[in-house]
Amino acid sequence: MRVLLTSFAMKSHYFNLVPLAWALTAAGHEVRVASQPSLAEAIIHSGMTPVSVGQDHAIADLRDHIMSRTGKADVQSPRLPQEFEGPLNWEDVLGFETVATSLVLALINNDPTIDDLVEFTRSWQPDLVLWEQLFYSGGMAAHVAGVPHARVLWSLDVHANGRQRFLALRDRQPIAHRDDPLTEWLTWTLDRFDTPFVEHVTTGNWTIGATMPPSMRLPVD
Repeated sequence: MRVLLTSFAMKSHYFNLVPLAWALTAAGHEVRVASQPSLAEAIIHSGMTPVSVGQDHAIADLRDHIMSRTGKADVQSPRLPQEFEGPLNWEDVLGFETVATSLVLALINNDPTIDDLVEFTRSWQPDLVLWEQLFYSGGMAAHVAGVPHARVLWSLDVHANGRQRFLALRDRQPIAHRDDPLTEWLTWTLDRFDTPFVEHVTTGNWTIGATMPPSMRLPVD
């Protein structure tokens, strides 16, 4: 079986995939690891075969820009919905979804990376795509190519848990006010490939969450 593992170019996020990559290789499967160019050396040193796609993400550049404008030595990530005090309200979760989509996910998953990964997935025709939980490019490429795909966690599943809370609150809003930045971004991105958005692009057909024991996992589907 051909298995494509994908991660954006950050070593700490990729290294969580390495034991799984080696387990698949030891079981006789053909494994490739697709990521942005700056991760290629780390992939080679982990014993896997790299496939460089797109261009490197600009997360560090954004952080440096914010630090130069604010004078702060550290840039805090937006608070997760689980960290809000008191009951969640629509403004809280919409604000988080907007910031996370535009300043994190869209930078990690830039257009050249998505385009190259779709092209490689279509040409190599893997039987399965496994993607690091923030690297939505893997889910999009698999969906466009019609390949089963699974999201691989490296932490508590705060993203799917927060997404469920967001969707529940969104559905209570008047139809004219049901903004959904993540769906909007994924929809117009997939439109380039004449492929409709479906929610499993954000979660995978399955989730691999072996890093946390069941008693510590957040409630998600």
